[in-house]
Amino acid sequence: MDRRDIARQVARAASTGSSKSYKERPSINWYASLVLIVVLGLLSIIYSRYELTHATKATSTSGKTTYAAFSFDVCGTQLPNLPKAPASAKAILTTNGHGVLHIPPSASKGGKNTLGYFVKSYPGMELSSSVIRYPGQSAYRNGERCAKGTPDAGKAGVVRVETWSSFKVATGTPVSGNPSSVVLTNGMEVTMAFLPSHSSVPRPSSGTVSQMLTDMSGVKPTTSTPSSSVPAGGVPTQAPTSVPTGSIPTAGIPSAPSATGTPVPSHSNTPSGSTAKSSATNTSGAKTGSGSAKP
Repeated sequence: MDRRDIARQVARAASTGSSKSYKERPSINWYASLVLIVVLGLLSIIYSRYELTHATKATSTSGKTTYAAFSFDVCGTQLPNLPKAPASAKAILTTNGHGVLHIPPSASKGGKNTLGYFVKSYPGMELSSSVIRYPGQSAYRNGERCAKGTPDAGKAGVVRVETWSSFKVATGTPVSGNPSSVVLTNGMEVTMAFLPSHSSVPRPSSGTVSQMLTDMSGVKPTTSTPSSSVPAGGVPTQAPTSVPTGSIPTAGIPSAPSATGTPVPSHSNTPSGSTAKSSATNTSGAKTGSGSAKP
């Protein structure tokens, strides 16, 4: 074969190996890496969904209801505890009418364990950084003056909210900004008030806090009634030392004999003392008569 032909074949093979089509051909490692990335992504999504579902089920089965005490104070007057919300409200956060808020475990999902959610779900109640309304009453806005007949009559008031993390905490924490974002925790105390800016915010009453602690303990209070039965220990075996006062019947006491030998009849309504005296008189008289009589 001619050397020139051999040179042409070598050149042709070299040009074919370095052609554009050969350089753009993807390698098998690239496809394998792409498949591996897709598989790992799917596995991570499946695992994340499993963890989320598993955590939700654990919270709903092992979680416990938490409790918080709350109160309203308007112009220095502590308002009555909110009555139990009507069934039509269908609120997740409920109150039993004793000033205690019941927070189920499911309330933490979706941010429903906040003060704002409770206010929104209770009919007629309103609360913000500038407005407060107790259900059934007029709303109070920042700068308004307290009505006559209240302890702070004539003074301008502002909406104030203060919290205590526990009944053991002596000093409350004022809420700045919108109070709707306050997260309700177990054992917390909350007071929603409309007061002058220099006045102190009172915490919920001792009765409300006591009811909250009772609910937290899970022990239902029992009412004791006085017993009219025989006291503990059975019937006493020792005879009473005191003798009942009153007249002693004389029907069973024999009367003293008279002078003639005929017994004097006794009456049940005659005191025993007078009977004895009369008998003694008759006896002495009989003796005297028999001594002075002569045959």
